[in-house]
Amino acid sequence: LDYRIEARGQQFFAESYRGHPTIHIPEVIPEFSGQQVLTSSWVEGLSWADFLATASDDAKQLAAETIFRFAQQSVFKLRRFNG
Repeated sequence: LDYRIEARGQQFFAESYRGHPTIHIPEVIPEFSGQQVLTSSWVEGLSWADFLATASDDAKQLAAETIFRFAQQSVFKLRRFNG
C-alpha cells in the first residue's frame, strides 16, 4: 500500500465536494504524509454509535441521504469509488 496514492484519491474527493452543504472530506496534509503514512486535517464529530444513540430521526434521515448521494454521485458522476 502506498499512501501517496491514497492521498491523491482523498484530495480528489476533497476538491470535488468542497463547499457541499452536507459532505466534508478532510484535507490531506502533504508535509506530514508519505508512502507509509497519510495525515488528514482534524474533523470534529461523533462516533457512529454515539450518532445513532443521540441523533433525531431527521438527522438520521439526512445522514442516510448524504451517504447515498455521496456513493452514487462519486461512482456515476465523478467515475470514482471511495472504499
